[in-house]
Amino acid sequence: MSSTFYGFEVARTGLVASQYALNVTGHNISNADTIGYTRQRLLTTSKVPAVGFTQFALSECASVGGGVSVDAVNQIRDEFLDRQFRKENADAGYLDKLTAGLTDIETMFDELSSMSISKTLSEFFNSFQDLANNPTDYEVRAEVQSKAMQLTSTLNYYHGKLSDQQTVYDLSVDTLTGKVNEIAESIAHLNKTIEEYEITGETANDLRDQRNLLLDQLSGIVDITYYHTPSGQLYVQLGGRDLVSHTTVGALATAQTGYNPLTGLNELNEVIWESDSAAVTITSGSLKGTLQLRDGNIQDEYGIPYLVDSLNTLVNALVDEINAVHSQGWTLPCDENGGASITGVNFFDDFGGAVPVTAGNFKLDDAILLTPNNIAASDVEITAANHQEGNNLNAHAILAVINSSSLSGINNFQGYMTTIVSTLAIRVSYSKNMSDMQKVMLSNKEASRISISGVSIDEEVANMLKYQHAYNAAARVITTMDEALDMLINRMGIVGR
Repeated sequence: MSSTFYGFEVARTGLVASQYALNVTGHNISNADTIGYTRQRLLTTSKVPAVGFTQFALSECASVGGGVSVDAVNQIRDEFLDRQFRKENADAGYLDKLTAGLTDIETMFDELSSMSISKTLSEFFNSFQDLANNPTDYEVRAEVQSKAMQLTSTLNYYHGKLSDQQTVYDLSVDTLTGKVNEIAESIAHLNKTIEEYEITGETANDLRDQRNLLLDQLSGIVDITYYHTPSGQLYVQLGGRDLVSHTTVGALATAQTGYNPLTGLNELNEVIWESDSAAVTITSGSLKGTLQLRDGNIQDEYGIPYLVDSLNTLVNALVDEINAVHSQGWTLPCDENGGASITGVNFFDDFGGAVPVTAGNFKLDDAILLTPNNIAASDVEITAANHQEGNNLNAHAILAVINSSSLSGINNFQGYMTTIVSTLAIRVSYSKNMSDMQKVMLSNKEASRISISGVSIDEEVANMLKYQHAYNAAARVITTMDEALDMLINRMGIVGR
């Protein structure tokens, strides 16, 4: 290219680069509020001088650079911060789900409500005190029967509500598993689209933003790891196995084979790999929180089964301890028993040991349901010889059990119930504090990401002015060279002969 026109090409590249830069800046500004968008920058390099190899080439021309080359549009993103954010997001998802679930359960166990277990337990115990003072009064006996029925109904109610809530979490396991598959399919589809787009040499920045946003969402549900191959393919792993292998998805599924501590049956949704039915290892994320709420039956994995097991322990203590004393006493003579005073009557139904007693099936013995006269307050048979009244010694013996602080397994009825409620409150408080702290950490990681990849309108406007001036300057170079050529071609002439 001749030196005369070489400058036009140099200036032209400046125009093109400035126009590209303005387009990128406009794209950034347009997506300033788009969730998941990563700001972009134009990557340019200076062109090497156009070296001439002919005898007519000017060395002075060859030493001048060839202008600017537009190489790519890059994303401003920190991969390390992305990984940190997704790790914290998984923990935040777990704690958020766990806290919400435990808070709902705590609301159910409102100690100030008229249906609280502690209140009905106290009223039941107080009714036995009245019975000890008036062992032959039918109305007092009917009150004991009524308060006992209220206690059994209350515990049945709480057991039912907790069972219903467990069912809700079991359905959530299936829903979240489907959500994981849906996101994995979307990531695999984007992997294929990005590969097809970039094979032409372009960079699919906006598609990559969509994929990164999906990785963020997935990390909130389950704890994932991921890596890129040297060729740029993305692999996402869950529990050490590939969930996404570039364009292939290792789908999850659920099978109703999980053990249910509440029923003793294998009926809960278990998360498995669809290909071989192997169990999926899940250690964090909202799915882990849901599984813990549904299955947790130890102190460190506090969930509905742990709470139900505590209620069952209380119920079994009531049945065993009160029945042991009550069955030694004697009932009032009544028509239902042929006019006789009988002994060996249980107060609560123990089902003859045929089935375990739980808070769900807790009930009065059929004899007590039949008539309040079958409440055994006397420790001797009531006959005409003792004026059909007997005594109140067995009622006092039951009161001694009620007030005892050395009962096997629970120490004290009221104290154990207080422990159940306080343990729940402690777990809720701890979970809330941990969740709040985790949200602060997650917010800090997000702020760090945004500080690098987020769009600053002020910065983009400043860049826009810079690129505008660069465009104008390049145009001015062309104008100037045009004027020089006009002088050379049109105004320079040969002086007359």
